[in-house]
Amino acid sequence: MGKNKTINLLTILEAAEESGINKETLSSRVRNGSLRTYTRNNRVYLIMGDITEWQPLWHTGHTDIIRQAHAS
Repeated sequence: MGKNKTINLLTILEAAEESGINKETLSSRVRNGSLRTYTRNNRVYLIMGDITEWQPLWHTGHTDIIRQAHAS
């Protein structure tokens, strides 16, 4: 038997606060289909794992990558 895994569903506003990404940016990505959504009781939710996979480079350490590229 597999373990039950709890997934924390977040509203767009909660996801914006937790991720530091503007809520309008998240809403836009939901509308264009680049972020997966989950619907429950006719409400749209996101999960941080999907946002983390999608997050733009500048939110995942782009300054370190740029420094490394210019260090050679």
